[in-house]
Amino acid sequence: MPVIFSEEQRREIEKNIKSAALKMFEEKGIKNTTVAEIAKSVGIAKGTFYNFFESKGALIISIVDDYDQKLYARIYKQLGSDKKMPADDFYKIYSSVFTPENTFFCHIDAKDIEWMKNDDNTKVLFESERACDFCAWLY
Repeated sequence: MPVIFSEEQRREIEKNIKSAALKMFEEKGIKNTTVAEIAKSVGIAKGTFYNFFESKGALIISIVDDYDQKLYARIYKQLGSDKKMPADDFYKIYSSVFTPENTFFCHIDAKDIEWMKNDDNTKVLFESERACDFCAWLY
């Protein structure tokens, strides 16, 4: 019989999955981390993982989106209401926000990036439309 989780339990499990996955990705790499290992580390069955994410790639997209939201919030906070600023000031903000606590890509290596470029879910992260979305967000 399937387990029914409350919304609060779902949020907590999803948070735990993301946290465990990120730790494993840092230690073993994305390619070498399995869904079964992630599920086991948070005390759920592998099949239950798929109630939260359709694949490891979908999990990565969700983690990247979380990082992006934190990054955007931090940039907005530092920019304030300024629409324009000197390039040196922008560079200071830009360099201060692209740190491990704000950027997923600081947690992985080149082999993981290659894996992501070939994964059906995560390859969208490398498409020009995503970069354009980020640039449009800045302006």
